[in-house]
Formats: sequence, structure tokens, C-alpha cells
Amino acid sequence: NWSLAVTDTHIISPTLINTFVLSFNDIQRRQLSVVPGNKTWNDFRAGFSRTFTAEAPAAMHTTVDGYFNAFSRFPLNHFRKNLQFSDVLSWSRGNHFLKIGGDIRRSSLNLQELFRGDPFVRFGNAFSGEAAADFVLGLPLQFEQIGEAANKPRVTEVSFFAQDDWRVSQRLTFNLGLRWDPWFPFVDELNKFAQIRLGQQSTVFPTAPRGVVFPGDEGTNSSLVDASKGNFAPRFGFAFDPDGKAKTAIRGGYGAFYSQVRQQANNGIATNQPFSLRLIANSPIGGVNNPYQGIGNPFPFTPPSTPQEAQKYDWSLPLTMTQWNPNLRNALSQQWNLNLQRDKGNHLLMSTEANPGIFGRTGTLNQRRPLFPTFGPVNDMSSRGNSTYHALQLTANKRFTRGLSIQANYTWSKLMDDASTDGEQPNNPFNFRENRGRSNFDLPHRFVSSFIWQLPTLKGRMALLRYTLGGWETNGIIQLQSGRWLSISSGRDNSQSGTNQDRADLVGDPILPADRPRGEVVARYFRTTAFAQNPAGTFGTAGKNILAGPGLATVDFGVIKSFALRETWRLQFRTEMFNLLNRVNLGNPNTIASSAQFGQITSAGSPRIIQLALRLQF
Repeated sequence: NWSLAVTDTHIISPTLINTFVLSFNDIQRRQLSVVPGNKTWNDFRAGFSRTFTAEAPAAMHTTVDGYFNAFSRFPLNHFRKNLQFSDVLSWSRGNHFLKIGGDIRRSSLNLQELFRGDPFVRFGNAFSGEAAADFVLGLPLQFEQIGEAANKPRVTEVSFFAQDDWRVSQRLTFNLGLRWDPWFPFVDELNKFAQIRLGQQSTVFPTAPRGVVFPGDEGTNSSLVDASKGNFAPRFGFAFDPDGKAKTAIRGGYGAFYSQVRQQANNGIATNQPFSLRLIANSPIGGVNNPYQGIGNPFPFTPPSTPQEAQKYDWSLPLTMTQWNPNLRNALSQQWNLNLQRDKGNHLLMSTEANPGIFGRTGTLNQRRPLFPTFGPVNDMSSRGNSTYHALQLTANKRFTRGLSIQANYTWSKLMDDASTDGEQPNNPFNFRENRGRSNFDLPHRFVSSFIWQLPTLKGRMALLRYTLGGWETNGIIQLQSGRWLSISSGRDNSQSGTNQDRADLVGDPILPADRPRGEVVARYFRTTAFAQNPAGTFGTAGKNILAGPGLATVDFGVIKSFALRETWRLQFRTEMFNLLNRVNLGNPNTIASSAQFGQITSAGSPRIIQLALRLQF
């Protein structure tokens, strides 16, 4: 990671200052996978082919639902460069402090990935009714492989702002501002974007199936998505001293904030044909021994390298697609607070299966998709997500006096959304509303307190007392928080949509008494009989994140003592104890209704850890 920063501050007059900043980052990431013995599935007599011909170490990603997730990462090269210019003019005039400025940012990425060149293999309970048994039998629920991906996404970000801090009186101050944050979507120097536009025939790739377009086709631009230039974000805030004694303050404000789409979201875009090839096989009939039985083996995959090869490319149908939704725009977050805080996010990035299987139709999963035979799975990245956050935040500080300092923060909040991450898919691709519920990041209650207590030095006392009992410093952190929320999945694709996101049906009260012995809690955290498999063709009636997992409570404590050895030599002794009370912080239970471990807790946080250290300063 190489970085350069240049700042020029020019004092034009005592009340007028201009600040110019130039910054540059060059970030190089080279990643190799590490698997014990450099073993792949084929070393265990599986029949997979690597998707590429280059030499690369073995990679592994195997999941057995309810048991383990073996993930080694995959080889990749990411080379990022970021260049930013910013300029701010600050002007103090009477009761006003004005700022006018803006910045221009240019980001580029050169990407090469062998992600899932060795297969991702997931075992559920589709065959034997138990995921571990399916694993032993070599009968996966799904496997996925992707050819080598490479692209060069670029983006330019521009923003300008004006701000006025207006001191109306000694007791009242307003903060007024307006930002212009236009959004310009990514472009790829290699033009490796693709999008579904039903009925249109590509002229860039004339042999492409009808309904797939690329940059350069009629009615497209280089991004396949339109820019959003009307992004104006107002800001308002105030601070009021009600009695004029500077002891009490009432503060509030409102702000609109636009965010950028993260560069990494382009990774999957480059896996579309003819630039790469992505294969997803659900419940392959040949198991891991003959995984391509009935579907054909397209690997290793070599993309066309010349215009002539591109014109003759033999398309593999149905296509597995990842695309930017044509109506994509960047996210908007609106925040306002008056002691009580609220945050509302619109147009959040989310992923959706835009071509799910239809229950009741005959044939394989791909044959039951509405856009078959041209398209298979279609990962549509859109800005349909929404979130709402409310919070009451309390803070108490005791400033450092008599050797003691204390800080404490408490937050009572509620965060609702329908997409907690940009990779989260709704359980029902036909009804996004069913995915609205408590966010994966919602913590209704969180308390954190820290303290530093410096004990007396016992100056003037006999040397033995000073060295043994005087001058100690103690510190600690106390954390108390609610548990993470849990969704109950069925573990089976009963909806036959191919998304594997079905939830169970809620048929009773799942809540069990919290004061049970720990052994009972670990064996059955919630009432498992309150859930049942969702009937065929449905997506389950249990909502998103309807159960709270075990909470967290920890106390960390430290003791420090410094000894003066010589004039410039000091020896510091340090003891740190994490989870001082050795409390058992239970992990989340198994939430897969079809698993033999359903409702059981099989993990916990760290026990008490004590570390001792000596540090010599000279």
C-alpha cells in the first residue's frame, strides 16, 4: 500500500483561508489459497475440472449445512489506484463561518480472479435427509464453478458543498449546508458488462442469444446504467443553550447522505459469457464422482481473445447472468436527531434472483425458469433495498479527576431492513416485502463502559511501599449487549425456486424460559416443535430474524505498573485479563429446520484469557 498526500494551506487574509489537498493511493493485493497438502476434491476421487489452465495452488470451499464451512479463499490479483483532489475555502465574516469546496476522486481497479475455479460444494439434506450423510455419500445440494474473471472498472466521483455555521446569539447556533453529490456509474475499460433487455439482438456480439446486450449496442451507454445528477443533500443542525450558563445544551439536526456503490460489486459482473463462464448445478445426479453428468463439462474455459473469435463464440445455454439493474442508483440515507436519533436508508444495494424456478411446471430447475432456455440463474443487483433505524443514545463522562476517569454509553435502538448486506437475497423472489424485518446488525440494547484509575504514588512513604503498592494503574471495559437475530430456514428448496432461501413455517410459540439450566439451553435454545417444513411451492411463514440469539456480557481488566530503573530507563509490567469473570457467552444455535442439530448451540466465545507482559523503555 503506497500513499502520497500533499496539503497546501494558503492564508489569503486573517479571515480567509484556502486549503488544497492532493492524495494518491496505490494498493496491490496478491492472494493465494492455502489448503493442507494442496489437495482438491479430485484428490479424493471426485470428477471436477479446474475452470482455468494456469498454474495455481489448490483452493477449497465446502459447506456442510449445520456442521462446518471449509474455506481457504481463492487466488486473485487486485491492483487499485485512487487519486483525489479537494479544495476548501474558509471565510469568517461576522457571525458567520462559511466553507465552500469540493473534491474529485478517480478510482481504478485492475482485477484478475480465479474465484471458484476449484468448485464451491454445498451439502444439505436433499438426498438422505441429513447433511452430514449426504457429505459422506458425495451427494451435494449444489456446486458452483466460475472461469477466470478479469476486468478494469473505473469510476469518477464528484462532490461540491457550501456550509454556513451561523452564530445567531451567544445561546443559539445554526449549521446550514448543501451538498451536490452526482453519481456516475462504473465503466469498464474492457467493456465486460452485460444486461438483459428482452427482445433486443446484440450487434456487438451478433451470435449472442436474443435479449442480452453489451456496451455499444443500440440504446446503451458504456455502463448500461444511467447517471444520477440530481443528488442534492441538504444539512441542518442547531445547538441551543437554554439557560445561558453553558451547563445544558439542546442539539438537533438533519442530513441527507449519498453513498457510492462499492467497487468490489463489479467482481461478479465480469463472470458473464463470453468473458467468463459460471456454472451452477443443483442436486447433480452424478454427485461429486461425475458432477457434470447430464449438463456437460464446459471447463477449462478460454474466452475469445480476438474479434474474430468473439464473432464465432459458441454460447453455452442457459446463461447464468450477473447484471446491474437498469434502474440502479446510489443509496440515500436520511438522518435526523434530537437526542432521539432516526436514520432512513433508501435505494440500498441488494441482490435478487430475477429468473427463479416456477413451482408446478415440469422439467428441471432451469426448464422451470420463466426465461428458459436462454437464461438460467440471473443475479440482479438493484437499488431496491430500504432500512429504518431509531435509537436513543445516552452518554455519561467523568473527566479525569483524582486519578479516575469513567466513560459510559448506552444505546436503545431498532434497525429494520429488507437487505442487511448487498449480497443478501430475499427468501421470496416474488415478494420482497416478506424479507423485511429486524436487520442482521440490529442490537436493541448495547452498553459499554470504560474506566482508568490511577492509584496514589505514595510519594513520601518508605521505598518498599512506593515500589510495591504505589503508582499502579487499573483499567477496564464492560460490554453488555443483546443477542444477534436469527432466521429459521427450512434447509430445503421446497419452493422449487432454486434460491435455497426457504424459511420454515411457524406453527407455535418458539420462546422457551430464559432461566433454564445452561445444559437445557445448549441442548434446545428455542422450542423446535414450533417450526415445520414449509409446504411445497411456498416460502415459509416464519419471518426474517424473529428470534434473538444469546446475549453478550464481558468484563476486561488490566493492571499496569512502571518502575524507574535509571534516568532514561523504565520497566513496565502489564497484566491484561479478557473475560475476567470467565462468563460463558454462548454462540448462536443451529437454525436449519432440517438439520439433526436444529436448535442446538455448539459454540461459545473465548474463556478467560490472561496475558502478562514486560516492556523495557530506554
